[in-house]
Amino acid sequence: MTSKKKILIISFSSLHSDPRVLRQIRVLSGHGYIYAAGYTDPCASSAFRDVNVKWVPLKKEEMTLKTKIKKVLQLKLRLLKKYYNEQLPVSILYNLKLDDFDLIVANDVETLPIALILAKGKPVYLDAHEYAPMEHSNFLWKFLFTDYTLWLCKNYLNQASAMTTVGYEIAKEYQKKFNIALPQVIPNASEYKSLNVTPVEDKIHLVHHGGVHKGRGLDELIRLMNLLDERFILNFYLVANSSVSQKYLSSLKQTASHLKYKIYFHEPVEMSTIPQVINQYDIGVYLLQPVSFNNEMALPNKFFEFVQARLAIATGPSREMAKIVSEYDLGVVSEDFSAHSMAEKLNSLSKKKIMKMKNNSHKAAFDLSFDAYSKKLLDIVDCLLES
Repeated sequence: MTSKKKILIISFSSLHSDPRVLRQIRVLSGHGYIYAAGYTDPCASSAFRDVNVKWVPLKKEEMTLKTKIKKVLQLKLRLLKKYYNEQLPVSILYNLKLDDFDLIVANDVETLPIALILAKGKPVYLDAHEYAPMEHSNFLWKFLFTDYTLWLCKNYLNQASAMTTVGYEIAKEYQKKFNIALPQVIPNASEYKSLNVTPVEDKIHLVHHGGVHKGRGLDELIRLMNLLDERFILNFYLVANSSVSQKYLSSLKQTASHLKYKIYFHEPVEMSTIPQVINQYDIGVYLLQPVSFNNEMALPNKFFEFVQARLAIATGPSREMAKIVSEYDLGVVSEDFSAHSMAEKLNSLSKKKIMKMKNNSHKAAFDLSFDAYSKKLLDIVDCLLES
């Protein structure tokens, strides 16, 4: 490209804490004037203040009882276009007098219809992230939003100029279900970190970090510690951003109280520092319960942060994670998602074997980093801008 282009990135999320969107902004800022629409300023992230990006503020709607009833009626009466257009972030974007853009990047399927309107015929690149029609597994979400997300996909996916998602199984599901070209895959990999492998001592330190949500296997990790031998210690770095998650975190601590010398709850750390902080440990552990399609096919940030931290990895038989663990010999995969199955795998490990796995993470760190995957993102964007 001979001149910088104007690129709008849309995400109905808190931009400063959305790692995938922050990575998009950072890598695209090198050859475009970047506008980012979302709920928070991306530069509110302490590790992101050197990036030149113009924030387009969006707001979440205040959900009064009257508003909730109205939205439920719209969804169940299949007034889906009306429901979509009346969402506050959509109406804000529609009514803003924004510049014309050379490219719009839409994050998640829900941003795609408004992105197509704002694009005025210019290319729209959809990063669908995960599989939208099965985003959550609870009854209420499925009752209210399954038809809505299917409507979004059926009516708008084929209008995107390019599409990516986070994993190969999810890409194949989109292709099969909606008869579209196979989306390209850009995993949720974190940036490359120049770290060294730390030695394995007599005490073997497991670590798990991330949000506090039921269905992520946190209870099972506590059960696991009852089954592991005296060598093992578990370190949690958990983030509880709501009253529901705070209550759940309290219950986890209560459940673990009898294991106070085997389980430690640490204060959460800045997202960008996670690999450096957990580098001191030995094995990143994740028993994500397969309660939804997206859980079954998950390949999350924390998996790649384990790699950047140069840790061995212990995971359940989640298809995408297990495939990479086996391919690079990064760790162990349990036979099922139970604490008992994982305990069998971990108890059998020697210090020498764990050290080998940590060294394999070190060897794979660049290949499994966003620095490697970002070339695909740049190729997609350059192709769309040149067209």
